[in-house]
Amino acid sequence: MQADNPASPFKQLVEKAKPFVKKLSGKEADKAITDLARNLASALSEAGIDFDKYVSDYNNDIIFDPSCLLANNDNIFSFVAEDYQELAKIMFSQRPVGLGTPNAMVGECEFMALFFSPRVGIAKQKDKGDLIVDGKFVELKGTQLRFFSPKKITGRAVQAHAKVVSAKYGVTPNQTRPEKGDKDKKIRSAFEPWDNGKSKSLSKTDHWISEFKKLGVDKSCKYLNELCGVFMDCDLAEYKRCFDKDGTFDSTKLQLLIVECFFSGMEKKWDAFTQINEGKITCISDDKVAFAKLIKDNKVVMDGNYFRSFQDMVVGLYVKLN
Repeated sequence: MQADNPASPFKQLVEKAKPFVKKLSGKEADKAITDLARNLASALSEAGIDFDKYVSDYNNDIIFDPSCLLANNDNIFSFVAEDYQELAKIMFSQRPVGLGTPNAMVGECEFMALFFSPRVGIAKQKDKGDLIVDGKFVELKGTQLRFFSPKKITGRAVQAHAKVVSAKYGVTPNQTRPEKGDKDKKIRSAFEPWDNGKSKSLSKTDHWISEFKKLGVDKSCKYLNELCGVFMDCDLAEYKRCFDKDGTFDSTKLQLLIVECFFSGMEKKWDAFTQINEGKITCISDDKVAFAKLIKDNKVVMDGNYFRSFQDMVVGLYVKLN
């Protein structure tokens, strides 16, 4: 009878890591625990770090200072102990399936942060973020951020409302490209002054500059207030920011106003909205004044025009952080 082969050193390390992984992650399913243990064992092996030493240093909280996730910082790795620099760079980009939920993607740094300091935990409450750092809820994001309408209105509902308001002011719709998969490839019309894209025949920006020139700035502001009021709350006077000194409409300024209003109106269940891009940390607090300053200082810029005008999904806009 053939004897059983002894477990490989890596398999032994995975088994040794499982109780520690279960404790930190709070996971119960063996599949999730095994996946996390394999990722941790793989990273430790690649960096040449002893598991017992790592656990001891973790418990003594000398590996990583996670407070960096609650403020703007140039390099996340400068908050990692020298002996753990290589391991940090390995674990930073690891995104083990076992750490997430069935409908959630694990972000960069999430695995590293959780397994580098006992001051970091998983945020288990809905919409509270990804991690808890020093008792604060942190939402981790990549290079692109999306803010949705606090009023939870869909693109189709916005367009139905826009049609009524526009008829009142004598405003005509812009042309827009056919949707992907549209066999007829028909050019459609919509009311999208926040979209600076192009149709086959005319820039949407040119269309809205022309429409608002006919109305004049004051009446245009009233139109925008009625149009946009269905998906956000904004003072009438604020719409003047969307026009240059000579009265020319600027669609990007309207987009940024919408993003600012979306942020101000959203229910913020997190304490910090943290983006990590190539190691650089940009942290947005729940302070709407501070967020408005980020826009004013060109730290928050537009990143796409996808408003979902023809979809039964909540409208929103993409931004990125400079």
